Amino acid sequence: MVSDGYRLISFDIVSLYTNVNIVVAIRASREVVQEIDPDKLPLNNRDYLELVEKCMKFGSFTFNNSEYNHCEGLSMGSPLSVVSASLFMEMLEKEHISDAIQKDSKWFRYVNDYLCITQNTADTHYL
Repeated sequence: MVSDGYRLISFDIVSLYTNVNIVVAIRASREVVQEIDPDKLPLNNRDYLELVEKCMKFGSFTFNNSEYNHCEGLSMGSPLSVVSASLFMEMLEKEHISDAIQKDSKWFRYVNDYLCITQNTADTHYL
């Protein structure tokens, strides 16, 4: 239950994977990999990031016995897309969303769904 003076706001990112900007997702992956101990990755950081980038850009899939190339966003069904979308959303939160909400607001995300608890007096111009 939310107490008086506060309100709940929910958001849903529609078609998250296919709307993720691959260039930004690659940048988010680079930032995370730079913080990881190189001994914990199966390859050196440079090769690992190159492989991740190639996998993100290769969006080939088969439908009705025909092969297609996915042109924008992350491929649906790829295990890499789940991680990449999450890193993309974290970067989006740090760079943009955190500036749009009050500092004392609570912000929760589960994959592509958001819940924000904010004061009724909060300026929701950006929301």
